[in-house]
Amino acid sequence: MVEIKTERYRGFVPLRLALFVLAGAALVTLVFWQMRIMDKRSELATLQTQIEIQNAKNEEIKKTVSSLENDYGLREYAERKAREDLDYAKPDERIFVDVGGSD
Repeated sequence: MVEIKTERYRGFVPLRLALFVLAGAALVTLVFWQMRIMDKRSELATLQTQIEIQNAKNEEIKKTVSSLENDYGLREYAERKAREDLDYAKPDERIFVDVGGSD
C-alpha cells in the first residue's frame, strides 16, 4: 500500500493573521473609546453639579436684589457698600480716621 502525503494548503494563514490583528486593534480601540466616554460622562456630571450650584447662587442674589429694591432701595445699598468696602465718601463729606494705637 502506498502512502500519499497531502499537504494542507496554508495560503489562508496570512489572511487569518491579518484578521486576528484587525480584531485585536478593533478591541483595543473599543476599550479606549469606552474609557473616554466614561471620563466625559464623569466630567459632564461635575459640570452639571457646578451649574446647579451657580443657579442656586444666582437665585440667592436675585432675592437679595429684590429685597433691597423693596426695603432699602438699591441706591442706599450701593452707597453703603461703597463706603464699607471701597472707602468712598461723598464730595463734601469729611472722614476722620483714628490713627492712634489701641493702648
